[in-house]
Amino acid sequence: MSDNLSKLLAERIIYAGDVTEPVAQAVVAQLQALACDPTRPASLYVNSKGGPLVAILSVYEAMQKVSYPLATVALGRVEYAAAVLVAAGAPGRRVAKAGTRFVVGPPVVDMAGMDFQAYLKAVQNHCETVNGLLARHTGQSVQRLAAYSEATELSAQEALQLGLIDRILG
Repeated sequence: MSDNLSKLLAERIIYAGDVTEPVAQAVVAQLQALACDPTRPASLYVNSKGGPLVAILSVYEAMQKVSYPLATVALGRVEYAAAVLVAAGAPGRRVAKAGTRFVVGPPVVDMAGMDFQAYLKAVQNHCETVNGLLARHTGQSVQRLAAYSEATELSAQEALQLGLIDRILG
C-alpha cells in the first residue's frame, strides 16, 4: 500500500474511485481492516463512474457487515451503481460536496458474449437490483427511482431531496 493510502487508512478514510473488481477487493479489505476498532467511525469517499455490478455489490455487502459507523462522502461525480455505495452509508452520515453530480440510471453492463436480448435482460436485472437497494436506503419507491432510469444527472441538492444523501458540505 502506498504511503498516501496508509495515511488515509490511519485516519480511517477509504477512497473508492471507479469500482473495478481489484478496487472492490482493496476497499473490502480496508473496510475489514478497520473492524479492529468498531467504536471509531470511518469514512468512504466515493468519486466513481460506477463499475461492474458484482464489484459494487461486494463493496456494498461489506459495508452492511461493518459494526462501526461508516460515513459516505460523495465528491466529483457519482454515477450509476456507485450511488448505492453513497446511499448505503450510516444514516445521518451520508454527505456530498456541493459541486458533486450524481447520475442515476441503468448501470454499465458488459455486453461481451451476449446477444442483444440477453443484454437487455441483464440491464433490466441490474436496474431492478440497483433500484431495490436505493429504495431500501433512500425511503423512495422503486417506481420513483425507476423514473431516473434514463441516466438523469442530479445536483447535490437534488440528491438530497431524493434521499441519496443527508446533507451537503459547502
